[in-house]
Formats: sequence, structure tokens, C-alpha cells
Amino acid sequence: SLIWGAMPRRWGVGRFAAATAGARAAVAAEEEGALIWPNTGEVLRLEQLYDRGPRSPGGRKRPGGVAQEAEADGARRWAAIDDSLEEVAQAQLPPWYLAREQPSGVAMRMHEELLDFMAFVRPSDQELALRRSWITSIQAAALSLWAHCTVHIFGSWCTGLCLPTSAVDVAVALMETLRPTTALKHLAERLLQRGDVSRLELSQAPRAPVLRVQQRSTGLWAHVVVGRASWCESTRHTISQVEVLPATVPLVLFLKLFLDQRDLLDAERGGLGSYMLFCLVLSFLQRHPSAGDQEMHAATSLGQLLFDFFRHYAHEFRPHAEGISVLDGGSVFDRAARGWSPSPTGPLSFCVESPMDPKVDLGARVSKMAIVRAAFGHAYQVLATDVLARSPPQRPLLCPQLVHCGHPAIAQRYSLVKEQPGAFEDASGGVAPAAEAGGAAKRPRRMDPAS
Repeated sequence: SLIWGAMPRRWGVGRFAAATAGARAAVAAEEEGALIWPNTGEVLRLEQLYDRGPRSPGGRKRPGGVAQEAEADGARRWAAIDDSLEEVAQAQLPPWYLAREQPSGVAMRMHEELLDFMAFVRPSDQELALRRSWITSIQAAALSLWAHCTVHIFGSWCTGLCLPTSAVDVAVALMETLRPTTALKHLAERLLQRGDVSRLELSQAPRAPVLRVQQRSTGLWAHVVVGRASWCESTRHTISQVEVLPATVPLVLFLKLFLDQRDLLDAERGGLGSYMLFCLVLSFLQRHPSAGDQEMHAATSLGQLLFDFFRHYAHEFRPHAEGISVLDGGSVFDRAARGWSPSPTGPLSFCVESPMDPKVDLGARVSKMAIVRAAFGHAYQVLATDVLARSPPQRPLLCPQLVHCGHPAIAQRYSLVKEQPGAFEDASGGVAPAAEAGGAAKRPRRMDPAS
């Protein structure tokens, strides 16, 4: 189940996996759906968070399920924060933040905030069940078209590196010799016939056509591709590396939000891409000084790793001369010797060898690498200001300095799953295409599978 409360924090990343497993076991023994109210330590149930109950004397709303228990303490317990994530966002206070007196050091406080953030964005059992049901629907539609096809799940929902707004990645392996675009059009038609689709988009890129489908009953998205066994192989590689270096999970989750808010994550728009981001984090952890020293590894916090990550890729790494490999424990290599020298007049690029095919450079298609590096440099300067401060600031260190609460993954964390209007209908249930000036209504254009 989702970790709603705080987990033990006195460990470095060398004990991160054990601490996480222990926290999950402890939370599993408690009531499902319990969370700690930000800044108060009050344990609430999830449904109480949305119960518009009585108000405090100061006018602030209280979670109705604990109104009576909170009455003796007065408005003091609820003065810091309101009971909706939207108002938390307006207050610039992250909903995962818990004010603590200890530890006082910046690195360990960032360590705790990263763990709190990871617990906040991790999917609950109910969310996982809804996504499994959506995958089952897509699988049933595919099997009704191609009886011998196989459906595979890959990407961040398999590796545990997903944000709440992430789509489910589905690969359909066909026995028939169909063009991927044609097969996706057939699948889109079948999903529309089954009435389980609210919206769909077909990207007919020659390299990798993708069908983006939103489920009507939940609003969840799925990205469907045909074939592409290499993506499933990269998912298996990611899972194996996460088991070896569990610190990749909180770092990648936070960096995904950091880049997504700056429009630097979407690979189709020149961004870094989730898999290349994972490779950068993995390479950094493989080559970090703590990787070769057990004592240093056990004492290194996630906050120190995040700070070092920004510094390394903003100032220490030489992208014009060096390339990155995560194979065989991780290394850097001479770009020129590989024949991957950057263009003297082209944009800045990071050379990252694909673990699945060493002949492929994952960074060749990233056109915003200069902006990504500048963002890393800015984050390093922001964190360095707090590290060098004589007295650490008594506020969140990661938000709003590096990320803000307006992103849907935060502001709409508990309202992402909701029913959507059917395909070709508006929100009121009517037919979406409006009548033309001549009086005749346009009929929804049927997608031609053969085109």
C-alpha cells in the first residue's frame, strides 16, 4: 500500500532499501489510506481529507472526520494549512512536507523531503488496480482482433518510476504482418466500438507510431505501440538496476517532475526523455565516490546525491568530449574515438550509449540539452545557497525553489481518476460536433483502418 506516513530517516542510501521495506511493512499493519496531515502530525484517513466538515473559529475548513477530536486544540492545529491541495499549492507549501526539528542539516532535510515526496507520488493499491483493469480492457480489444497476439507492459509503471500523471505503456506483439500504423488504427476502431474510450490520438511518426487512448470510466491514459521489443528489454534492464541501486527511485521521480514542469522531459518535443534521464541518474550513482566506499555509501544521504547530481552534470561533466555508458558498472568514454563527436555548429548534446544497443546514442535526438543543463546549473546554485547558509532556512528546501505545487501531479494528486465524457460527446453528454450554418450536423469521421 501507499506509504502515507513518515518513514525512518536516519539512514544513508546504503540502507535505503531496508528502510523502505521496513516502512512499508509498518504501514501495511495500519489502516489503509491513512496519512499525516502536513505541519500538524494529525493522522487522517484519505476520505476525511475531502470531507467538507465544520470550520475552525478562524474560518478555515477542518477535515470533518476529526472535527470533534480537534475541537479541544482549537484553531492552532489547523492554522498553517487548509484541507485542499489546491489551497496548499496557493500557499506554496508542498502537501508532502512535514516540518521537523531534527535533523537540522540541509542534506538530511532534503533526504527526508525526497522520501516524503516519493511516498506522496507512489500509486496506491486502488490506483494500481484501476490501471490493471485498463490494461485488461486494451488486451481484450487486441485479442478480439488478433487471437494470437501478446500484450506486454513496459515503461515507468513496471519500474516504479512513474508520476501520478504518467500513462500506462502497452506493447502489442502481432503474429500478422501489419504495418504498425494500420494495426493501431484497427485497435482504435475496436476500442471505440467497445465504448471504453473518451479520447484518442494517433501519432504516425515513422520511427515509432503511438496510439494515445484515454479510458472513459477513469480518465487514465495508455500509450500503445506495436512491436518494439527493445522497449520491453530496456524495462527489464531498468528493474535490474533499481534493485542494485534503489536510490535511483526517489531521485528519478523528483527529477521527472523537475524537468516536466519546465517542458524538458518529453522526448518527442526535444526533451530528455524518461529513459535517458534514468541512464543519467544511474551513471551518476555508478561513478559517485560513495559507490566504491562502503562507509561513505552508508553515510551519504539522498540530499547530498541530489546536490552532487546537479553539480556534476552542470559543471563537472564534459559533454563535448565525454560520453556515458551504464554497462559493466558504468564509465565514461571518448566521444571522438567512438565517432560520435558533436557538431561544432550544432546544439549542445549529451552522448549516452544505449544499454540495449551500444551503437545507438540516446542523446542524439535531444534538442533541448543546453536548456536542461542550464536548469541543472540553476538548481545547483539554489541548493548551494541553502547549504552555505549559516542557519538552514526553516522552510521546504525543494518546493517552491525547484518545483512548484501547480503541476497536476501535485495539485490534482487525488482527483486525477474521474469519469470522462464518451467519444464524440461533450461534458454535458451531447454530441460534440456542432451543427453547421446550413443546419446539418457533422457526423463524426470514422477512422479508416486501411489508410
